[in-house]
Amino acid sequence: DLGPKIKRSTLRRVALGFPRWLWRLRRALEHEAQHKRIDVTLLHFKKEQLMSALLPRRLTGASVWAEWGPLPRPLPRGPARLLYLAAARRAKLIAAVSQSTRESLIDVGVPPEKVVVINNIVDGDEIAFDAAARESYRRDWGIHDETLVLGCISRLNASKRNDVIIDCLAYLPEDVMLVLAGDGEDERALRARAAPYGSRVRFLPTPRGYVQEVLSACD
Repeated sequence: DLGPKIKRSTLRRVALGFPRWLWRLRRALEHEAQHKRIDVTLLHFKKEQLMSALLPRRLTGASVWAEWGPLPRPLPRGPARLLYLAAARRAKLIAAVSQSTRESLIDVGVPPEKVVVINNIVDGDEIAFDAAARESYRRDWGIHDETLVLGCISRLNASKRNDVIIDCLAYLPEDVMLVLAGDGEDERALRARAAPYGSRVRFLPTPRGYVQEVLSACD
């Protein structure tokens, strides 16, 4: 409801729609503030980060930003950098997903004491190949060891473009199989898109706690 992400292809649309979306965000926060005090607003995207800096503190509480990767190329210089830094003054804390992300924020001029690294919750050492799970899954799927299985673990949301990997099957041999593991509002549409391929496409629920098993069954 607050428009697209900021990128070169959307700059004009964002500039024109910014006042309207800012008004919408303000109204939504005012509605919430009628019922309870807002202690923290967590912001993930640049546009919303800029918006929150223009709102009264009573509507945002403490602003906390989440940065999921190094700053994109246009931001570290020029007017974009100045706007970002101006908005960042309102942020009480910025959570960076990695040390390299943190360094990119500091290089732009964000005070180091504001930026905290929160490491990935997934322990990479635990995501190891599981030969027994591979054999079990592929037996349940009724496929041979020679069958090439493409695996995709993803939220089933239109923005993830899972439709592209389904469409790829039209250009691949018939003994190639696709496994989509995840949940989301686009699942029904994806299942309909995959229907012509029959058993070549399988849908699994989000593998919470056993992702290594599903990955082991794929190639």
